[in-house]
Amino acid sequence: MGYWNNEIDGCDYAFDSVGASMSWIKQRMFNELDNVIAKAYPEQSIAASICLLRLMAERFPKQCSVVFGKRDLARARDGFARWYELVEDKLPAERKAAIRAAAEHEFALFEEIFKKNASGV
Repeated sequence: MGYWNNEIDGCDYAFDSVGASMSWIKQRMFNELDNVIAKAYPEQSIAASICLLRLMAERFPKQCSVVFGKRDLARARDGFARWYELVEDKLPAERKAAIRAAAEHEFALFEEIFKKNASGV
């Protein structure tokens, strides 16, 4: 890959820039996840971070394959489940099911991206 390219992420610098952004979101997401689990905070940033990474992965699948993999998604999903178990009683009753469903939907959409990229579509 050269310094100049017609594609937005076609040069080394742009490719690395996108990857660094994804890596920052991933690192922050896992740091926040560890914090909310340790303190049982009823906040739901992990689903938003997964959504951001998923949207970036749709546009930049090559960078995603370098930065965020199936194990990371499994770790995030397990972390969300642990967090939800810890804070379920602190969540508003009318929002509990919707919060879980929205997060599960994001995880499922991300899994579809992995399947699509694996099949070469």
